[in-house]
Amino acid sequence: MTDAQTADTASFLKLPTELLDQIASLLPRSALRALALASKKASVSAIDTLYKTYLNRTAPAKAPFHLFLRTVCERPDLTAKVKRVDIRGWRSEYEVATGAAWRGVTEVKDVDQIEKSGPCFTSTEKIVRDSATARFKLFVGAAVKAGIVSEPTSLSASALKASIVWYTSLKEDGDFLRLLGRGVEDAQLVLILALLPNMEVLRVDGLSPFPLLDCTALRKLSVLQIKGSYTNSKEPVVKSSLQFLDIMPNLRTIHLYHVAAGGHKFTINALSSTKLQGVALLECGIHARLLRKIMLGQSLVVIAYRPGPAQIDAVTGSDIALPDLLDSFAHSKLSLQTLMLFPSSTKPQKSNLKNFENLKTLEIPLFEVLSIPHDEAEPEAIHAFLKDQLPTSLNHIALRYMTSSIQTKIVIEQLAVLKMQNMLPDLDKATFNFMSAVPSSFVSTAMFNIYRPTGGLAAGMRWESLPEMEKMVREDCGKLYQDAGICMVVEQTDY
Repeated sequence: MTDAQTADTASFLKLPTELLDQIASLLPRSALRALALASKKASVSAIDTLYKTYLNRTAPAKAPFHLFLRTVCERPDLTAKVKRVDIRGWRSEYEVATGAAWRGVTEVKDVDQIEKSGPCFTSTEKIVRDSATARFKLFVGAAVKAGIVSEPTSLSASALKASIVWYTSLKEDGDFLRLLGRGVEDAQLVLILALLPNMEVLRVDGLSPFPLLDCTALRKLSVLQIKGSYTNSKEPVVKSSLQFLDIMPNLRTIHLYHVAAGGHKFTINALSSTKLQGVALLECGIHARLLRKIMLGQSLVVIAYRPGPAQIDAVTGSDIALPDLLDSFAHSKLSLQTLMLFPSSTKPQKSNLKNFENLKTLEIPLFEVLSIPHDEAEPEAIHAFLKDQLPTSLNHIALRYMTSSIQTKIVIEQLAVLKMQNMLPDLDKATFNFMSAVPSSFVSTAMFNIYRPTGGLAAGMRWESLPEMEKMVREDCGKLYQDAGICMVVEQTDY
């Protein structure tokens, strides 16, 4: 039996490198470590897979960044293997200095749960016993070699600052050395990213209130996804200049959530990358000029824009009018297939959705984008507005923030009529998302006299719950949609 096992092992190790790579990509970390010890040939495939992803979604006390940082400093040959970094937010200088609670927003996950998600390297895999002085010396040497700081005359680190200075970055060598020497993850993350020359994907869940990504070199990045931190009502919103977008010639995807993009320096008119395929700016604030810079010269397939009020307030000039939004997308009018568009203005404004000739999926609020006046209740007029606005290529439309009004009912009906008249020939799905509640003064106006909530209305701005809408909508329009060949989805989650 031993001879048979030896023969099987020998046969396995004779497999082509490409097959060993595919096998390694399917194995959990524990098996990859065993494979790395099997032979020199197998070790290459195992180590390539182990270090392809750095995943650390665990709290700093349990999985600090410095463990992974030490590994890549001691083994610079491994840095080129890291293609994807997926991390939680990090502890700032203020938090470390004062002992304040970590501001991270990521759900802490058990190592076993992480392992099920696929091969990755987490900093909980290796227990390292070293002195803080030796670690600091190692990190400083790597930072000097990477060109982040000049060779220091002394390795002493000054005390941390216990006061909040919002929106500062590491502009001085002394700042970086102080944070690096005192174990602050702000500086550790800057060094980690600077040491990974082939990183293609960066996902940050919980941007520090003291963002430092402008200091990093992310030239190979193709996918960028950042979630901003959630600050309380007494604190300013996190702002980032997003200046690092200028140095990413291979960037294909930008996903930003809860980020206020302010302070950008317009040294160039357009991004260095013209390869963007998808841009999502959700609950964000962004200056109109920066938005135009991101969109200029691109042939985007997906655009999602849904601003956040707090983020808009933090960025001067970020309240972008609907016509200006659509004008900034002009270079993508033939390539765009999916559009989510939620202007910050609540006033109906003239739009030109018809220009996007190949649009397949459209998600918008009912009122602000379709140019339908709020008091319009004539079926023929609403039919004309929809016909004039909607691209004939649509196969899915999603309308949100819908209310129980006569106009809402007419819009739903006329979409089906347009399909039956072959004006929206490819439309096969319509999603209607109704609000759960509206101010009592809103539903008491004359035009909102259909699907009215039961019970009396109170004066003022008290919120009134709306009834269950799906049953009512399906009773009124279900047969019409069935005849038109449109799948109708009715939800009630917005409020």
